Amino acid sequence: MKVINLFLGILLCFLNFSTHGQSSFDVLEKELAFHADVMVNAAEADHRILGMDRFNALFRDVLAQDGSYTYSFDKLRWISKKAPEDQSFRIFTWECNVGEGDVKNFGIIQKKQIVPFCPG
Repeated sequence: MKVINLFLGILLCFLNFSTHGQSSFDVLEKELAFHADVMVNAAEADHRILGMDRFNALFRDVLAQDGSYTYSFDKLRWISKKAPEDQSFRIFTWECNVGEGDVKNFGIIQKKQIVPFCPG
């Protein structure tokens, strides 16, 4: 039992050091980039579809988090990111070849959240 507790302690310490200095968005972006890579580049259609499903669900959840609008998501190479000059919203689009020439297209519009001023 002591060996297991020691192992878990070392593992938790390692995980703490490996993410030190990274924001939660950095960590989530790495996971998103992995799933996007599978979605676009996997040889098997079933793998691309699984990557697509996981990417879509995670990306939607990440964009719903506070602070996500100011995160660039620059490591998502296979995702198109566009915004107007006033930065009032941004549009993300991507696609997945699900097999036999069948391509599914996706997009999300993320609005900039304007916090109302309420004098006290």
